[in-house]
Amino acid sequence: MPWWIWGWIGILTLTMVFSAREDWAQGVARWKIAVDVFGHALTVMFVLVYFADSLRSPMGRACLPAAVLVGVWTLVRGVEELRIITDDPELSRRDVREYWILAAVVWWVLLFPAFVLGAVAGFRSW
Repeated sequence: MPWWIWGWIGILTLTMVFSAREDWAQGVARWKIAVDVFGHALTVMFVLVYFADSLRSPMGRACLPAAVLVGVWTLVRGVEELRIITDDPELSRRDVREYWILAAVVWWVLLFPAFVLGAVAGFRSW
């Protein structure tokens, strides 16, 4: 497994911790936080399964449907969060734009490639 994968996994894990902590502080429903944490854990698993051949056999087939479900859930939760941020009267227009840019970067650079790796690992196992 390439060395940079461990950095990616670390960033995914930190994203999960900070996201759950912030959601907890905002009073988000506990079941949503639990599903988010589970989805982040699966996202880390997608990366591991793709790059570790020893994990691909026992977990590979489950990756394809899980990648689709987690990807859709993450997109829906992201849009929900952005709607809340956009309607926040305390934030300036610039703050809202910065949140949108941050969300796009996190989605397209950090999460989407992991979902694709999970789907590819699932296709390989079938």
